[in-house]
Amino acid sequence: MVAGSRFQTKLWNIARFVLMQAGDAGSLTADSVTVLTDRWLMCRLSATVAEVTEAMEAYQFDRAIRAIREFSRDVFADNYIELVKGRLYEDEGSARDSALYTLRTALATICRMFAPITPFFSEECYSYLGAGSVHAAGWPDLSFADAYADRNGALLAEVVSEVRRFKHDNKIALNAPPWLGLRLRRSGD
Repeated sequence: MVAGSRFQTKLWNIARFVLMQAGDAGSLTADSVTVLTDRWLMCRLSATVAEVTEAMEAYQFDRAIRAIREFSRDVFADNYIELVKGRLYEDEGSARDSALYTLRTALATICRMFAPITPFFSEECYSYLGAGSVHAAGWPDLSFADAYADRNGALLAEVVSEVRRFKHDNKIALNAPPWLGLRLRRSGD
C-alpha cells in the first residue's frame, strides 16, 4: 500500500510537470520528434507498451505494473525529464516542440496503460490532456523504432546520471554547472 501510494504521488507530480509544460501541445505530431533524447524516450516507451501488453494478455499484472513503474520512475522522471528541462525553459522552436510532443505522448500512454489498474487516478490525469476519457481511448498502439537513438540515448542518460551522482556525492548543487565540481575538486587537492 505504501509503495503504491508513493508511486501514485510520483505519477501525479510527473503529470503536473508535463501538463504545465505540454498541456497545449496537442496539435503537434509524431513528425515533431527530432531530438535524440526524445527519440530515445519514444523507443523506450514503445518497448514498455509491448512489455505491458504482453504481460496483461498473460494475466501477469504484477509484471505489467513493474514495467509501468520502472518506465515512469526510472526512465521518464529520473532521466528524460531531467534531460529536457533546459530545452523546455530556454528553447523555442522545433527542439522544444519535440520535447513537448514526447512529454504529452508519454503521459497519455502511461495513463492508458495504467487505466485498468488504477481507473480513477488514470482518468483524472488523462482528463487534463483534453482528450476525453482514458477508458474510451483504448489500449496504446505505439511502434517507434530507432536503434541509433535507443543506443545513444541510453548512453547519454547514463552519463547524466553519473554527473548527478558525482554532484550529490560531492555536495554540489544539482543545478550547478557540471564543470564547477571539477574546479572545486582541483582547488582542494
